Amino acid sequence: MFDLESQIRGWRADLAAAMGNVAEPLDELESHLRDDIDRRIRLGADAQAAFEAARGQLGEAGRLAQEFAKTSDRRWIPESWGGSGNGRWDRGPRPRAR
Repeated sequence: MFDLESQIRGWRADLAAAMGNVAEPLDELESHLRDDIDRRIRLGADAQAAFEAARGQLGEAGRLAQEFAKTSDRRWIPESWGGSGNGRWDRGPRPRAR
């Protein structure tokens, strides 16, 4: 039998490995995944089909991490990817106006 929560935990673990296990972006992406799953179920899909479609819509973990890094503060990104690698998801100081 398909266990949706187990599948979501596995998806999140894969994504955490790709993104450096920083809670805030993982929580945000999981929320998007769950919202999409819920929407698909309301439209008549079973849990497995809804999960697979929602996961496919978001994309593979490595690619998703790369795309998320393009639009987000880079300090959560591991140093090997070009970030500061400090493991925090803080916005840091804003640039001073010139």
